Amino acid sequence: MGESQDPGQLFKVSSILNNTAGIKNAYLPQIQCKTDNQIASVTKNAFPQFKFPLNKNGKSIPLIRNNEYKGHGKVFGSEKVQKLDFVLPNNGKNERHSALLVNEWVSKPKTCDSVETGPATSNAGSIIGPHKDSVHWFDSSDIEKMKLLANSSVIAKARIPGHGQVLKVGLSLHSPTVIDDLMEYCQQGLCGLIKRPSDLNEVLAFHLDRVLGLNRSLPIVARRFNDDLLPYKFTNGEVRPIVWWDVDIQHVDDPNNDQNSFALSWTQYQAMLRQECGMNKAHGNHAMPCLRVKHSEWGRLALFDFLLQVHDRLDRHCCGFNPEISEPCVEDLMHETCGNLKEQLLVHILVRKGNPSQLVYIDNAGRLLQAADNLNFRLLEGIHEFPAHAVELLRSGCLKSKLLKSLHLDKEFWDSQNGIKGLKKLVQVIEKRAQILLSYIQKKNIKLVHD
Repeated sequence: MGESQDPGQLFKVSSILNNTAGIKNAYLPQIQCKTDNQIASVTKNAFPQFKFPLNKNGKSIPLIRNNEYKGHGKVFGSEKVQKLDFVLPNNGKNERHSALLVNEWVSKPKTCDSVETGPATSNAGSIIGPHKDSVHWFDSSDIEKMKLLANSSVIAKARIPGHGQVLKVGLSLHSPTVIDDLMEYCQQGLCGLIKRPSDLNEVLAFHLDRVLGLNRSLPIVARRFNDDLLPYKFTNGEVRPIVWWDVDIQHVDDPNNDQNSFALSWTQYQAMLRQECGMNKAHGNHAMPCLRVKHSEWGRLALFDFLLQVHDRLDRHCCGFNPEISEPCVEDLMHETCGNLKEQLLVHILVRKGNPSQLVYIDNAGRLLQAADNLNFRLLEGIHEFPAHAVELLRSGCLKSKLLKSLHLDKEFWDSQNGIKGLKKLVQVIEKRAQILLSYIQKKNIKLVHD
């Protein structure tokens, strides 16, 4: 991932995602990084309703039980010096820290590259000479998969055992094709998984993953479906996410545990972190066998999951925060096992058969409504290094502008979130969590590593 793309190709993708073949007088909004005080002054009219041009070539009752990892973080405005109070795990005991953080480290304000506006031409609303700062975090593979997901017809379908609210579908960008064997058809990379409307924030997670340069999530777009082959609840006009089906993901043979590439408990996971598996150390010194996953992968995952508060991967028992009584982890009595680490299993720990050293992130909707005083710091437990490029972006103050620019590509998702008004609120949640994470990194003196 990470190769630069031709701007014209990227704008072609955006036009397919947003069905703007007939739009005229389209403009791209100017976006610049701003401090919190500047953000507060932006009016609701600062961004027009988002429309994509074509290129010139075409187309609670909280439950507290043995909660040793409750985290609390506060960010106060954009003063030069900030004070953040939070609780960090310390050998099973809560320890409250107060850190005076110089704003230059926690958030390094700067003027980010902006999207320049320009007059629309008469050619179907396309803009001549898109800005050189294109959405470069998408590579050619992402672009092709997004085009497939956004603009294809559903030509076959199949249920997923144990997942009654999602549907596996065969896709075609061309004329309808008869499929005799969907499994074989999917081997060509032409399938997707239509998920629930409540999973829409997985679209935001995918864009966050690419903007941060993590590049571990599967491509996903939001869209409406009208294919006759689909059941009515899939064609009733609701916007749903559809994620690319990756046939290379490795699954264990156990049908009750098929959302993993290997069985892994919390204690085994922590032991691997201590042993720094994948760091070319002598395997004979390891207390337990190492997986082939690179050690740096766990820091990537922890950073991503903390920003989104995805707990159903590293903390499916909800031991690191106070869950609502309606949470599955409470209803299924998993939360009661928080005192027994050996019973806690990780889920959605997946790799590809062709590249078992890298993780694959699925089911990334997260918890964007999670209160700042109930963040799950257990997701960071045992992590001693983070990817330097991702942390630098969090520090730069440009996360918001880049993420909003990226999300502009998906008009269905954009509109489903009430446009800029709704998305600003979601992105600001992630920004605040980023500030808390940066203070955690500084306080714990966590190493930043380059790939």
